[in-house]
Amino acid sequence: MLLCEALCAAGFAFVFEKGLAAIGIPDLLGIPAATALFFALLGAALKYTENQTYLLYLLCDTIWTWEFSHRERPEWDERIDRFAQYLCDVARTSDVEEIVVVGHSSGSFLGTEIVARALKLDSSLGKHGPRIVLLTLGGNYPIVGFHKVSQDFREHLRQLAIEPSIDWIDCQARKDVMNFFQLDPIASHGINAGSLRHNPTIVPVRFREIILPEHYNLFRWQFFRVHFQFVMANERPHAYDFFMIVCGPVPLRERLATPEAALAIMASDAAARERAWKRLESAPATRENAFDLSAMEPPARRSGYC
Repeated sequence: MLLCEALCAAGFAFVFEKGLAAIGIPDLLGIPAATALFFALLGAALKYTENQTYLLYLLCDTIWTWEFSHRERPEWDERIDRFAQYLCDVARTSDVEEIVVVGHSSGSFLGTEIVARALKLDSSLGKHGPRIVLLTLGGNYPIVGFHKVSQDFREHLRQLAIEPSIDWIDCQARKDVMNFFQLDPIASHGINAGSLRHNPTIVPVRFREIILPEHYNLFRWQFFRVHFQFVMANERPHAYDFFMIVCGPVPLRERLATPEAALAIMASDAAARERAWKRLESAPATRENAFDLSAMEPPARRSGYC
């Protein structure tokens, strides 16, 4: 790809050079002038189309992720270590019931790193004080974990996979082409945790069910807009509701284990809310009664949407 881009750049520069020569500018000045003109026009085109293409964003993300995979972003490691220490400090001193570490998109592997490093600082994390939940949304683990040099990252995945004191929930959406739908973050990296495996719980999210049809159809083919729906507001009540997850009254594990009761908490009827709270309190929040993976979205053609 880089070779193709270089050839295209050389080709356009050659055209500009010939154009400048045609108006009487000598070759000695024409070559650097043509090159400068080409990159000025390219920069302007990228700048003013960024909101539509996100090309600069994707290029930066690709470069930085590759550098992080090869341990060439020491400032990232420093910030992750500080965040891990902060997580340990808050878990040790806070009286809250639950701490949810959220990572969306590339934040999924950063959140994974934070929690794994926090466990190295405090091996009893999650066994005392608040419950620790790692919530990853629209994750893209392979862009780090599939690099041969990323042994440390794959070891962190293995560590979280078998850690019973941490609940890791990974939300995926078939409509989001920028996440890895139906990808097992553990098995896909060649990690076999066997009977010790505890994490993650993979939860399918259907954006069609949380957005009104007339609005969903406006952006369903805008890939970045779809990708960011994970962290945007719902238009319909649903078990997956980002703001209710991070700001609502129902802990995440119970919300996923008993979604109907979690939704009923927001009902206007006081008696219905009371029944819902009693159900939440009495229902065992186990992995067995969480979302059934067999309910993951079927292909659109089979669903009758295409």
